[in-house]
Amino acid sequence: MNFSGVIVSNVAYRFLYVVINVFITLLLTRLMTVNGYGILSLMIANAAIFNLVSCLGSESGITYHYASDSLPRRKTFTIICFVVLFQMAVFTVSEVIYRSFTGSYWLIKGNDIQFLLWGMVYLFSVALTDKYTAFFYGSHLYVSFNKIMAIGSLVCLVVFSGLYFFVRVQDVFFYLRLFILTSFFQAVLLSIFFHFNQHKSILFSPVQRDDWKRFFSYSFIVFITNIIQFLAYRVDYWLVDFYKGNEALGLYSLAVRLSQLFWILPLLLAGIIFPQTADNKILNYESRVTTLVRITVVILIVAEVLALVIARPTVPFVFGKAYQQSIEPFIYLLPGIFLFSVNILLAAYYAGKKQLHVNFIGSTLCFAVVLGFDLLLIPQYGIIGAAIASSIAYSVSGLYFIWRFTAFNKSKMSELLFLKSQDVMQARIFVKRLFIA
Repeated sequence: MNFSGVIVSNVAYRFLYVVINVFITLLLTRLMTVNGYGILSLMIANAAIFNLVSCLGSESGITYHYASDSLPRRKTFTIICFVVLFQMAVFTVSEVIYRSFTGSYWLIKGNDIQFLLWGMVYLFSVALTDKYTAFFYGSHLYVSFNKIMAIGSLVCLVVFSGLYFFVRVQDVFFYLRLFILTSFFQAVLLSIFFHFNQHKSILFSPVQRDDWKRFFSYSFIVFITNIIQFLAYRVDYWLVDFYKGNEALGLYSLAVRLSQLFWILPLLLAGIIFPQTADNKILNYESRVTTLVRITVVILIVAEVLALVIARPTVPFVFGKAYQQSIEPFIYLLPGIFLFSVNILLAAYYAGKKQLHVNFIGSTLCFAVVLGFDLLLIPQYGIIGAAIASSIAYSVSGLYFIWRFTAFNKSKMSELLFLKSQDVMQARIFVKRLFIA
C-alpha cells in the first residue's frame, strides 16, 4: 500500500475508533456521574504516569529499533518481556509500601486486597497495549493496529450500552472493574493478533550486555522526555483535584478529553512519521512531513471553528446539564491544542531522526510554563485557570518546534503552515480514497 493509501485507511479506521470512544465516554459520564467520572479519570492518569515512569521509554525503543532494524527483533521482544515483569514488580512493591503508610492503595483507593489486584490488572493492560502498539507501528502495520482497536472498542461499546439501557448499578467500583476488564480485553486482542495473524511467534533470544545498552541508549532519553511531557499533560489534573476536588476534576477532565479529540489526526500521522523517518531506506522525508503539517493545520482550523459554534448547545445536550461548566475550559484549551498539534508531528520527525535533544527541550519548556501558570491560576480560577495555563504552555511549545524546524531547514514559517496548490491536489486524493475506504 502506498503512502497516501496508508494514511487514508488509517484515518478511516481511527475515525471509527474515535466515534465509538466518544459514545463510550458519553455512557460513562452518565453511568458514573461527575464524581465517579473524576475518580475514573484520575485512575487512568495515574496508571499512565506509572507506566511511563516504569517502562523506561521502551515503547519508543521498540518502534525505533523495529523500524530501523538496528537490533534483532527477537532480542527486542526479550528485553520488553523483562521490562513488563519489572513494571509489575515495582508496582506491587510500591502499592504495598503506600498502603502501609496511608492505609489505602494508590491506583484504586481502598484497603482491601481486591483493589491491589484490580490495579495490577489495569496497569498490566496499559503496559501491554502500549508495548504492542509500538510493535505494530515499528512493523509498519498501522492499518492492522487501527482496525483491531476499532473492533475492540466496538465490543466495549456494546457492553456499556447494555448496562446503560438495561441495567443500572449505583456502585462506582463496579464500573471501574468493568472498564479495567474491557481494557484487558483490548490488550489481549492486540497481542494475539500480532503474534498469530501476522505469523510472528513468541520467540526469545539471548540478550547480551551490548544489546541492553543499544536499546536503552535511545529509549532512556525518550524516557526522560516522555516523563516531562506527561507531567505537562497531567499536572493540572492533580492540582485541580488538590485545590477543587473530584467534582471539579470530573468537569475539567471532560473538557480536556473533548479538546484532545483534535489531536487524533496529528497523533495518527505522528505514529506513521516516526517509524518511516527512522527507516533509513526512506530518503528526503522532510517534504512529506511539511505537506502533512500544512494539511493538518487547515483541517484543525476548520474543525476548531466548528467546535466553537456548536460547543455550547451540544455539550449539555449530549453529556447532561451537569457538565455545563466544562464548556468554558474546553474553549480556552483550543488555541493551545491547535499549536501543539504541529508540535506532535514535528516531534515524531525529530524522534525518527534521533535528534532527541529537540524534543527534550520542547517538553521541558512546556512543563515549566504549565506548572508555573497552574500554580498561579488554579487556586483562584479553578478549571478555567487550568485550561488557560495549559493553552499557554501548549502554544509556547508548539511555536518552539515550528521555529526549530524552519531554522534547521532554512525555510519560512509560511512554507510550513500555509497550504500550497499541490497540497490541495493531495488532499483531494486523500478525500477520494477516504470515501472509497
